[in-house]
Amino acid sequence: MASDELEIARELRRQIDAGLTIQRWSQDSETKFAPLYLAKAIIKPRLLALCRALFESLSIGEEKSQAFQIGVPKWRILAILLYIRCSRSFLQTFIEGGLGLEDSKLPLDQNLANLLPAGIRDNFVLRQFIFSPAKLIGGRDLRYVGEEEKCRLPFLDVENIRSGGYGTVWRVKVARGHYFPKDIDAWGPNPTDREFAWKEFEEINKRAFAAELKNIQSIRKASSYSEDLCIALWHGSIQRGTRYSLYFEYADCDLDKYLNETQKIPRTTKEVQCFLRRFQGLLDALVFLHTALRPGTGEDICLVHGDLKPQNILVFNKSSAKEVWKLNDFGESEVMNRYPPKERWFTRFPFNLAQPFSQEDHTNSGARQIRTGPFLAPETKTTKESNTGNERAKSDVWSMGCILTILLSFLSDGTTSIREFQRRRTGGSGGRNDCFYVARGKKLVLNPEVTATLRALPADITSASTEAAEEIARSATTLTITQPFQHEKVEMVVQEMVSLLQKNFLIVEPSARADSQTMAQRFKEKMDLFQAPHGQISTRRASMSFRKLLGSTGSIENKTVAPRTWGLDIPPESSSCKFSNCGGFLAFFSAQKISLYSTSMLGRCSVLFTNEKEPAKACRRAKILKPPEGSDWSGYGISSTHLIAFTAEKTFDVKFFRPNILVID
Repeated sequence: MASDELEIARELRRQIDAGLTIQRWSQDSETKFAPLYLAKAIIKPRLLALCRALFESLSIGEEKSQAFQIGVPKWRILAILLYIRCSRSFLQTFIEGGLGLEDSKLPLDQNLANLLPAGIRDNFVLRQFIFSPAKLIGGRDLRYVGEEEKCRLPFLDVENIRSGGYGTVWRVKVARGHYFPKDIDAWGPNPTDREFAWKEFEEINKRAFAAELKNIQSIRKASSYSEDLCIALWHGSIQRGTRYSLYFEYADCDLDKYLNETQKIPRTTKEVQCFLRRFQGLLDALVFLHTALRPGTGEDICLVHGDLKPQNILVFNKSSAKEVWKLNDFGESEVMNRYPPKERWFTRFPFNLAQPFSQEDHTNSGARQIRTGPFLAPETKTTKESNTGNERAKSDVWSMGCILTILLSFLSDGTTSIREFQRRRTGGSGGRNDCFYVARGKKLVLNPEVTATLRALPADITSASTEAAEEIARSATTLTITQPFQHEKVEMVVQEMVSLLQKNFLIVEPSARADSQTMAQRFKEKMDLFQAPHGQISTRRASMSFRKLLGSTGSIENKTVAPRTWGLDIPPESSSCKFSNCGGFLAFFSAQKISLYSTSMLGRCSVLFTNEKEPAKACRRAKILKPPEGSDWSGYGISSTHLIAFTAEKTFDVKFFRPNILVID
């Protein structure tokens, strides 16, 4: 080439090389990759300058130059030829339309490669894969075999998230223009770079890849499947040579990391409700897997997840109003008949799988490999389980019960309470023998430390919320907050959920354990208590508090047992007392001060002294509300959200207080 031509070609090569992305991961010896848009982005915009000058120097006529620009796309092939420094004569031949080469034929097969001059053939074939990245199509199982398996994956950035027994999970950023949500012809590619979670299996774990792909496809083929379900979205799979990959929507973190790193603990009623609402979404997704997995054939089947734990629950839109949790990792799952079939235990499905379904994958003997893990149900630790989906699915209910217990512990004192709960479960063994049940002789029972933790949770959560409210009250400049602390409501809901765990879900015997539908329905009923009016939800709470205050011990009709009294710091000159309409607060009135108590705290105060002549007493200090200097209180009123007091001055001076954020010792 002449000096001008060389300079132009050198500048184009420099622009192309600068646009290549270097993939920093281990499986490819050649790490460079050219996004599909690179050739057009670098060469075509410069056509009026460098490319036109190059065409003119090669004596390319205006007609053929225009034909190259608007004809069948050839920009990637032109980029490859410039990148490998091909000869002037061949470059001219290609631009003028010789050989019939075009971008759609990349990567070139052996027959088309033979049309290239011997001097550049091998270099072109080697470098063409840099400029021929794989395309990802949503919901499709793509296979790149032969020469195609050398095509680069279209990743701009790669980060190792974690490695497991089956392979590695990466965070990958797919370049714009390489992912098609549905179909290449009907849908355009991603207009911006997009992140995915890329789960890669090696050849030795090929069967694990096929099993998980089959489970995912069975979920998506269900007639009632919706992307709104709290199930991590599968976007597709790729098989390249001896590597097999599934890719999913990318999450911020898993639930285990979320609970161990989140600094903000839900405290207000609204925050607690939203926190538990996310768990409710997981239950709804589990009900779908257990009861609605009906393919087009109409067979009554279900999918048992088999490995539910915080690490397999993904968190999306963390710390935002759109935060959601989703089930993930179906590698241990099984698609089963819900009821015992007459002739065979398992159903074969006509899915388009990497491996055909065979009896080697599942046997009808019910024998299983024994698995371990703190969230697995007792029956999964044995070599025999039920062969029906409805019974096997109850193991997922146990796991969800364990997860709910962890979540309720988090509401108490965040990561600290979770770690303390684990320490108590394991007996201080540092994580070994972590289990929610223990053996008592030949019988399995719920771990006593789990029982003790559940029993203490309502009081612990309410106490923590009260302390948070007091801290806010001390630091607040006004007595108005946007999200009130309705302690009695939160305590009631937690008490009901603890009761569900103890009586329905954390039951060692599977036959006595509730199914996922029952679990979801009853959990929803308890969540609905958040929406109930104060009086409705707190009727029992107010009644119980009133009985405690008046000295009832157990049965009201028991007249022989000495009543238990509480020593309260109240003005001796008090002329009246009032309960709030929800029973959560009690106020004693005098002209000089109003003493305000939280009834939920009275029953948990410690005993200070006792003797034979005097029943046990515990002194509780109240929040004292004094009138403005030089005046007296004339009257007051109390509701579930406000205490109103006024003075006997010439002007009507009214003071408003929020009982649920007042500092009460």
